[in-house]
Amino acid sequence: MTLRQQLTPQDRVYFNAQQYDATGGDDSQYYNQSMANPSFRYKEFQNPIISLGYDHEWNPGIHTLFFAARLNDTTSFTNPAQPALLVVTPDFLPGLGITAVHNLTMHENYQDRLNI
Repeated sequence: MTLRQQLTPQDRVYFNAQQYDATGGDDSQYYNQSMANPSFRYKEFQNPIISLGYDHEWNPGIHTLFFAARLNDTTSFTNPAQPALLVVTPDFLPGLGITAVHNLTMHENYQDRLNI
């Protein structure tokens, strides 16, 4: 919802309120579709996105502007088949370096919250 209102010939206000919701899965392009990960899921919600503005024109080209906004964002994704590497470097033999690398599959679950 967006509202713009001319209060006087010199004063204007602006208001905007909206929300954003997105969900999905593995949307990467693959040459072989069997390589896609059907269990990968993500969600993002931005509730509410609110902004408020005010403009006062003192003279032509001379303005006072005020703008404020608030955003609350929540993002999460889960992948029960996330590939990972385990690198083995023994501490008891300095200078030996990497002795082994193992391929693992891990369950990944990520959540983040942002307020601006």
